[in-house]
Amino acid sequence: MKITHEAAEGILFMNRYTPNAKCSPSRACVLTGRNPWQNGAAADHGPCYPPELKTWMEALADTEYTVGYTGKGWGPGEVPPERKNIPGQAWQKKKAKKTSSEISTTDYAGNLADFLPAAPSKKPSCFWYGGHEPHRSYHYGSGVAKGGYK
Repeated sequence: MKITHEAAEGILFMNRYTPNAKCSPSRACVLTGRNPWQNGAAADHGPCYPPELKTWMEALADTEYTVGYTGKGWGPGEVPPERKNIPGQAWQKKKAKKTSSEISTTDYAGNLADFLPAAPSKKPSCFWYGGHEPHRSYHYGSGVAKGGYK
């Protein structure tokens, strides 16, 4: 992956890849490690998540891992009731100041900060970040106007 600009508090990636152009199917691919055509109904937008598909977050939780997430877990769609949070326990209490109409108020870093002390120090942990921002509206020329990126 080519990294062309350093961001103020991280890295700006200029190339992005997705296993599917829709959010639920793309998350299903990442969570299962499978291709869209291997995920059954989870490859559709707004589907029912197939009960036979196990996520790697669930596999970690079945071992000694403490797992959790903030933002979007999987969805939109129906999850089998016995598996309500397939990426782990939800950490959603912290909210951030709304800086734009297109940016979520979910405080992703704040929710991770809440999760870390709750995870036992002697056990491994894994935290899923599911950003809402990929759903923002696209405004032609906004990258150039706001950040100087072409």
